[in-house]
Amino acid sequence: MPEKSITGYRRQRKTPKSVARAERTARWFIYAGGFGTIVAVVLIFGFLIAVVAPLFAGAEAGEKRKIAATRSDELIGTGCDEYRSITWTLHESGRLSLVAFRTGEAMTSRDLLGGKRPTAWNRTPEGARWIFGFEDGTVRVLEIKFKVRFLEVPDMPENFRDLEVGEQRAFDGGIVEKTPKNQFRVVRFEPKIEDEAKVADGRIRAVDLSFPPSGVAMAILADGPELSVATLSKRLNMLTGEDEVVARKRPLPYEAPTGRSFPRYVSLSGSANELYLLWEDGYAIRYDSRSQADDGNPVPDDRRQAEKLKLIGDGSTVTAFSMHNGKSTLMVGDSAGLVHLWSPSRPDSPTSVDGIEMVKLRTLEGPRSPVTAMASSGRSRLALMGYENGAVHAFQTTRGTDLMELPTDQTAPIRALAYAPKEDAILSASGAQVSAWEFDPRFHDVSLTTVFLKVHYERQAEPQHKWQSTGGDDAEPKIGLYPLIFGTLKATFYSMLISIPIALLAAIYTSEFMKPRVRAPVKSIVEMMASLPSVVLGFLAALVVAPFVASVLPATLASLLTIPFAFVLGARLWQLLPAERALRWDGWQKFVLMGVALPVGILLARWVAPAFEAIFFQGDIKKWLNAGPGADGAWGGWMFLLLPLSVFALVMLWGRYGTPWLRGKSFEWTRAQCAQFDVLRLLGLVVASFAVAGVLGYFASFFGDPRSDFMGQYSPRNALIVGFAMGFAIVPIIYTLAEDALSGVPSQLREGSLGAGATPWQTAVRIIIPTATSGIFSAIMVGLGRAVGETMIVLMAAGNTPIMSMDMFNGFRALSANIATELPEAPKGEGHYRVLFLSAFVLFAMTFVINTAAEFVRRRFRARYSEQL
Repeated sequence: MPEKSITGYRRQRKTPKSVARAERTARWFIYAGGFGTIVAVVLIFGFLIAVVAPLFAGAEAGEKRKIAATRSDELIGTGCDEYRSITWTLHESGRLSLVAFRTGEAMTSRDLLGGKRPTAWNRTPEGARWIFGFEDGTVRVLEIKFKVRFLEVPDMPENFRDLEVGEQRAFDGGIVEKTPKNQFRVVRFEPKIEDEAKVADGRIRAVDLSFPPSGVAMAILADGPELSVATLSKRLNMLTGEDEVVARKRPLPYEAPTGRSFPRYVSLSGSANELYLLWEDGYAIRYDSRSQADDGNPVPDDRRQAEKLKLIGDGSTVTAFSMHNGKSTLMVGDSAGLVHLWSPSRPDSPTSVDGIEMVKLRTLEGPRSPVTAMASSGRSRLALMGYENGAVHAFQTTRGTDLMELPTDQTAPIRALAYAPKEDAILSASGAQVSAWEFDPRFHDVSLTTVFLKVHYERQAEPQHKWQSTGGDDAEPKIGLYPLIFGTLKATFYSMLISIPIALLAAIYTSEFMKPRVRAPVKSIVEMMASLPSVVLGFLAALVVAPFVASVLPATLASLLTIPFAFVLGARLWQLLPAERALRWDGWQKFVLMGVALPVGILLARWVAPAFEAIFFQGDIKKWLNAGPGADGAWGGWMFLLLPLSVFALVMLWGRYGTPWLRGKSFEWTRAQCAQFDVLRLLGLVVASFAVAGVLGYFASFFGDPRSDFMGQYSPRNALIVGFAMGFAIVPIIYTLAEDALSGVPSQLREGSLGAGATPWQTAVRIIIPTATSGIFSAIMVGLGRAVGETMIVLMAAGNTPIMSMDMFNGFRALSANIATELPEAPKGEGHYRVLFLSAFVLFAMTFVINTAAEFVRRRFRARYSEQL
């Protein structure tokens, strides 16, 4: 029926077809936009999963392939070139044999030692360099090398041009193979063996070699007994005109322990600073083999034996021994089938004379059969273990994981093992046969353990979280994401700590107390802050703000206290104005006077900075910070940190107990008297806060030092600078959304509260803010999401160091900044590349969880508000 009015029947309104069509179109656009957003998020999620999933795929190995026959009783080593063209086997007599890797065709055999049989030998962990010791106290160093050259088609004989891609044949004393680029790759074996060098007076019992930056170093144990470290160098013989090898010895004091004969093994670290002697029962002595101690003085003989320890359990014997890639970690195999990994470390409280202590990293468990052979990869932390029952296992030593057992049907003990230089094949010598497997370790150094849990890295005293994907020592990448997650949360914490109070207080004042004609331009100005690019803010923070704060650090910290004090004091002084004057100046004049409080607070900070520095930081804040934990003055740092908490606690206590008392006491006071009491109360609160903070800081100093966790050595690019810069970027977001939520509260609630006699402040605190809680919480969560995902500010102003500390004066590295820094240099598809995408997935999951939790909380607040209405 048509709607009836006082003057008669009003014609019923009809929606034009064009308007209805426009509404339907808009509705479908909204649906499409929402659905497209969901699809985009799902596709991003799927892409991240697709890139990350291969990280957790296991290693793969092909079928066992027999390559060559050999004399197993004399075999001591095997290997191949990087293109898997030639396989070599080395025997203890010094004879080296070559066979074609793929066909098994015998190529040549030669005696590298001139018929002189060695009495001791050893090799580098990857097996590329060998040292032989002889009866007469001399040594020779062998380097297994291959020469590779590429020939074009016209340079090849006619009968070789018909080779298929990947096919190999014997050619010119080596192996030729046609490459996919229509070239011919010729690989020849060209070993390098040094002349004999005299290093001992008697028969050499055990020997090892290393290649520190200074040259070739070796550990020698000879009859006598004689223990020494020798370095080899070449010098021109003026008589013969030829180079000759010269050995320089550094004797070490050696005396066999009671009841023990010569040790079975001797080993020298990669730096040649540590020498190890190992007996069959696992007893070991570590020597300090340096020429000079840390203080620059020679190491005295009575301090050479730095440490004595037992490397295996009781009841077992050492059956195999080697050092890992980099020659830092010891790998000790025993008769129970266990491999014990030991590494030197520098603990905080060492018991050894040189400050280094051996720590056990982990134990690798294989089959219950004695370990008979070991080998390490020259590229990563892969190790091979061979056992007496013929089993061959590939291990990842950083994880301590048995990657796989190689498929084999042999039962003879393993005599020698090797990885191909590119880790794409494994060689094993057992019985009278050399066998090979194609091998793909995949992303062996990545697992949930290495990414999210503490890992005991070599040369570390204890397990730790660490990120060091590139430039790591001895090819041991450290890919723990925990420091990056911690850095992300640290940046978020400090930025939200600064932005939330400023943004919310500004929104409350704008919505509830500011005049409408002033509110619009102020809100527009604040919203314009969000238009500043984050790269500009990061640039300013790093190159302008950071140096300035470093030059006026005491005043900067003091301003965190004086600026809020100036605003609160200004509000109290405003109440001293006559009522008529206060009402007349309630417009732009009040806003201008509020702006004066900021420079007043800054000037006050500069004025009190010397006293501030003297009270809290013994007169020199940077010297106090550099003194480190345990130095005098810890209570001053605690006092500064606990001062805000003291203020908050006293304000809450006054509101709980002081306000009811004051309400009854001041019932007959005049407006001026109330204002005067407020000023005195503020000053009393300041004094009381300092007193309470001082007492709390005194007691807190007995339990720790803030310089160990919250205040360390000052770095110009630190969390405080990031908090300032990112807080500036987040304030407009939180402010705008919170102000909209507060302004959206129905005016009936505001008018009803004011009509009932409540003050504007009571109305805002008890009516408006609780009603707008869901909107305010959403504003905070949006700001939190911006802080979690921020890249450029964190990248430019945080120092980009993966340090796990809540220290406000130290840097950190966030997930987003790490991705931006390392992804351009990460080889596509490699482990580092995929780990960076894993960190992106973690960041995606963090924001998803935060936003989901925020939505649940927001709905709960909204439901509670609806019930109250």
